[in-house]
Order: sequence, then C-alpha cells, then structure tokens
Amino acid sequence: MLQWNSPWGWGYPGWHIECSAMSMKYLGNSFDIHGGGIDNIFPHHENEIAQSEAANGMPFAKYWIHNGSLTIDGKKMSKSLGNFVTIQDALLHHTPEEIRFYILSTHYKSPLDYSEDKLLASSKGLQRIQKTFSDLSRHLTGVAGTGDESIPQEIQTIQGRFEEEMNNDFNTVSAIATLFQFVGFVDQYLKGSPTKQAIEMAYEVMATIGIKMFGIFSENPPWTKVDQDPLIELLVQARSKLRALRQWDISDSIRDRLSEMGITIEDSEHTTTWRTG
Repeated sequence: MLQWNSPWGWGYPGWHIECSAMSMKYLGNSFDIHGGGIDNIFPHHENEIAQSEAANGMPFAKYWIHNGSLTIDGKKMSKSLGNFVTIQDALLHHTPEEIRFYILSTHYKSPLDYSEDKLLASSKGLQRIQKTFSDLSRHLTGVAGTGDESIPQEIQTIQGRFEEEMNNDFNTVSAIATLFQFVGFVDQYLKGSPTKQAIEMAYEVMATIGIKMFGIFSENPPWTKVDQDPLIELLVQARSKLRALRQWDISDSIRDRLSEMGITIEDSEHTTTWRTG
C-alpha cells in the first residue's frame, strides 16, 4: 500500500483526498452544490471540507445536498438479501417519468421506500397530471372563448406557490401538492369558456414544470403525433354496437370517458354522431 511519513505518523491516500482532488480539477477550488448520501456526512464530507478549505482558504461548496437512504419494501437494500433493484430492472416495468415522479414525491432528505404498490399508486397520480397537460395541448388551437379575464392572475398565483416550495430546500413534496392543485384548477377551467391567453399561460406553466424542471413530460408528447379522430370514430362505433346489444354500462362508460376528453356524443333514433366541445 502506498504510504508516506508525516509529522503525525504514516499516512496513505484515502477516498476523502481523492474526492477533493477530483472536485477541484473539474469544478474548481470552490463550487455551488455538493451532493451525496446522508451516510457520507461523517467522516467523508467533513474530511473533504477540512482538507479542501485548509488548502485553498475558501469555502469548498456553498450548498450540501444529502439524500436519504433507499429501502426496498421497508428493508435496507442488501446484496446478501437479494432485495435490490437496478435501474435497468425498474425500467422494464415503469417509464423513466414514473420512476422520476415517484422519487420526487418524497423529500430528498427523507428515506425513500421502493415498492411496486407505491410506485403504481404514484403512477396513477402522474397519469392525471399528464392528462391535463394533454388537454391543454389539445386546446392550444382554435380557442377563442370569452372566459373570466382574472384567470391569468390565478394561474400566476398558483405558479408562485410552486416556486416558493421549490425554493424552500427543494421541497418537491409540497411543490407536487401545489401542482395537483393547479391541475384541478385547470381541469375545472377547461369545462367552461377558456380564453386563448389563459390556455397558453397554463400550458407554459405546466411545460416548464413537467419538461424543464421535473422531466415528467416529453418534449414531443405522444398525443401530438396521433390523429385522434379515427380513434374516436372507432370508439363511437364500438359504443353503438354495445348499445345494440344492450350493454348499457359499458357504452355509458365510453360516453363518459369521451366526455372527459371534451367529446360530446349525440344519439338519435338510428345514428350516433360526435363533436368536440
């Protein structure tokens, strides 16, 4: 083992000095954010600070971000127990957006428990948010409503609350709660007479949060690539056949789901037609 003598005894390289050396080489003697697990605080990060600041005479890092530990179904991950999940394995069952949203649903300092049940429940919440973003995307063109002109101010107010939570030590838990509040507001607003200004503003807010900040939306969402008219027509035809078979529950379910998407179904004695809005 490589060692050298010093006034305090024999010393040898350790991971503390390695990390200081690498950080200074690539980030400089002082930088903004240093991350790591909560178990790295002592002795690793404390040693990094001591040796780096003694060498350079300046703060080593302005902010220290220590994440909580990850457990699997309430138990600490361990190779001996075989209860660990790799990113590759997780992506076989969940999208990157679902995994990212689940992680954001817990404050970074808190322990995070990985379980399929919790991830599936989180994914349902994400789907609701993504649906609202989809609805806004669909409303971007052809909107010329005469709704309440005070709506843009309400959008800015909710956006401000979101930013406050993110500025409060990356409080993604409360930020996501505010995002759900925003989604509920938008869903209700779209049922009325939305104005083009409000639609564009709400879309921009959700795009900024979902694409640029959280990464839970795609820059080119799939709903912008598919012509929905043939799909709606297919559903309407299937519903007509179900009605003929007196499968009222299923046919009503299709009608209600289309209504949530902004599609109005009109049944006459012999035909069924549909229209948007």
